[in-house]
Amino acid sequence: MLVPFRSCQRCLPHLAAGLKPLLLGALIGGLVACQSGAPSPREDSAADTDTVSTSSAEPAKVQGRDSLTALQRRIGEDSTDLKALLERARINKELGKLEKAKLDLYQAQRLDSSQARTLKLLGEVMLEANRSREARNYWRRCAAQNPDYLPCRLRLSRLFYTVGDFDKALKWVNEALELDKYHAEIYFLKGLIVRDKTGDTSRALPYIQRATELRTDYVEALDAMGVMLSAQGDTLAPYYYQRILDIEPQRADIHYKLGVYYMNQDRPNRAIEAYTKATELNPTYADPYYNLGYMFIQMKDYATARDYFTKAIRAEPKKHKSYYGRGYAYEMLGDVINARQDYQKVLELVPQHRPARKGLKRVQDANARP
Repeated sequence: MLVPFRSCQRCLPHLAAGLKPLLLGALIGGLVACQSGAPSPREDSAADTDTVSTSSAEPAKVQGRDSLTALQRRIGEDSTDLKALLERARINKELGKLEKAKLDLYQAQRLDSSQARTLKLLGEVMLEANRSREARNYWRRCAAQNPDYLPCRLRLSRLFYTVGDFDKALKWVNEALELDKYHAEIYFLKGLIVRDKTGDTSRALPYIQRATELRTDYVEALDAMGVMLSAQGDTLAPYYYQRILDIEPQRADIHYKLGVYYMNQDRPNRAIEAYTKATELNPTYADPYYNLGYMFIQMKDYATARDYFTKAIRAEPKKHKSYYGRGYAYEMLGDVINARQDYQKVLELVPQHRPARKGLKRVQDANARP
């Protein structure tokens, strides 16, 4: 039985409860500085360049099997070659060969127990081996024995930030800042710590903005500025997103974030344009399809909304909200059978989803009417 839209005005409150656009609030919390795949300060580019080449004609940072072979030869000729031991440990760490890396680092430690880079690398190896307490101890020792060495302080700050100990994270990042007041990554990390410690985005923004001034291509900091300004409705948000796109034009996620900004600003044409660009760059990206579906629901173009929710489902089959959105679109189109199937799918994925339960009851009641 067809269910015309006018008979379903009571459905709209349930739409608000069950179908919301994917906004940027969660993304703000996701801008963390350690080990989660999210932005992280990259201090090595400016503060840790003591790598070694295997010959005067080779690049400073050697990698791969050929590099390991050359280092093996050097160490075989001189087992006290500290730089070669550290470089081989670094390469093995990057290759995931943590035990081999540790053996070289222990040998390096016997040669020079206070060497900053040895202690830094030992901490990194321990952290990758899920031994964060030992990593912390190595970095603390590194900082104590090497007062002017920046990387260990940044790693301690990042480690404490990760576990939510913001006071200690702030202590170490402030020490790092005293060592280098022109280091973009320090300002970025401090901004994240201040934001999460105080819950006040406005206090964090000056630090992250300073990072973008010191390093104009600092994409992670530009992204953080865009996300936080977007959440505030600030008109500067698109400026920071555009700076990223000038550097990395194929970033579908940045076009998606632009879409969120324009949607929140009630500029639907710009939002649709940005979401569409995101899907063109990454056809497997479910979120922009979902938000497009939501927008067309709001515009009462249920057929178009249904098609976008279908694309979101193809991109991410386990996203229950896409099934709910498509079910609602089907319901508004009078397609009770498909609406029921989608609502049932939502309950299969999330049994306690109340809007889907109510939607299922509506279409069952509609189908039962003579």
